[in-house]
Amino acid sequence: TWLRLIRNIPRKASHDTHHLFAFPAQSNFSGVKHSLDFVAEAQKCGWKVLLDTAAFLPSNRLDLSVVKPDFCTASFYKVFGYPTGVGALVAKRSTLELLRQNKPWYCGGVVTVATLNPPVYVLADHEAAFEEGTVAYTSIPAVQKGLEYLTHTTPIDMIESRVSALTDYFLRSLRTLRHQNGRRLVTVLGPADNTNRGGTVSIALWDEQ
Repeated sequence: TWLRLIRNIPRKASHDTHHLFAFPAQSNFSGVKHSLDFVAEAQKCGWKVLLDTAAFLPSNRLDLSVVKPDFCTASFYKVFGYPTGVGALVAKRSTLELLRQNKPWYCGGVVTVATLNPPVYVLADHEAAFEEGTVAYTSIPAVQKGLEYLTHTTPIDMIESRVSALTDYFLRSLRTLRHQNGRRLVTVLGPADNTNRGGTVSIALWDEQ
């Protein structure tokens, strides 16, 4: 398992060496939901943790006061269906400062001062030091509208229940599909039932031979 691998990888006893464990809360291929307990377990082993919630957030509630990864990625496109190309990286301030101390480059928008002689630059404060280039300022206002819609119109718990019911119906229907000779038509690649899974379903189709 992932945790056994993490525990067995040798680590140097040095404050200058850091380790990152990244995993998806929900697989974008099979739909399987991985245990969020991995976050705390990996941190106990001395790893920083990046939790990818892109496939998880559209139909699940995530409480970052309970699950506390060092980094958390999200896709607003997958949550709302619009706008494309806008997501978020949520990071602990302490971990962000760690990255800041080890960032050897800079580009437009992330510095307050830069000189060539002497070659000196000063990074912007906090998260601005990592917002390289021009942000998608024409699309960002749509995020606020999307969050308001989910909060007041379609609660995430309702979405989760609906997705779960539709996924269960779909999986049960797939199991009934057969060729005329009785051989199965479909194999589900991932959890075959609705336990610990999301709405993503991957399948393999078989011929009648």
